[in-house]
Amino acid sequence: TPDTLKIFARAQTVATKLPSPKQDQILLVKSDSATVLLDYLEETERILPLIGKNRAQSAVSSLFSSGNTSPIESLAWSLRVNQDKLFGQAVPPAAVSLHKLMLGYLEAAGVTYEEMLKYEDDPVRATVAVHQMDEIDKRYQPLIRQEVARIRALSIMRLNQ
Repeated sequence: TPDTLKIFARAQTVATKLPSPKQDQILLVKSDSATVLLDYLEETERILPLIGKNRAQSAVSSLFSSGNTSPIESLAWSLRVNQDKLFGQAVPPAAVSLHKLMLGYLEAAGVTYEEMLKYEDDPVRATVAVHQMDEIDKRYQPLIRQEVARIRALSIMRLNQ
């Protein structure tokens, strides 16, 4: 039943460790000036709505209630496109930890959403993927918000110097 499937999925061990990009995959700039940091944040913050729970919950709900895969497909595609953009983005040294976190999160989320798309063939696997995404979100969304706030505070501090 759907209820026992949810219970089973919640009992499964899920992968929550993010993949980590290699240092040579990150395009570093030498400056940590306020302007460079703010430019970096402006680009990065455009991606943040994609990792919000509301959009994901709506897409998952659509998949499980009506079998409509379009919202999940769209979300997975958007994550991949934005991950590619991040790989081409210039990163100030102070933002490397946020950048790695964002790249890892987008990779893990994209793969997890792709697992959800297998709902018709394997509803158990798709339900476990929902549980996995919940755990990834719980663990990494606060860290992403914390890193964004840290870089914003650093850029403001440098503006005021």
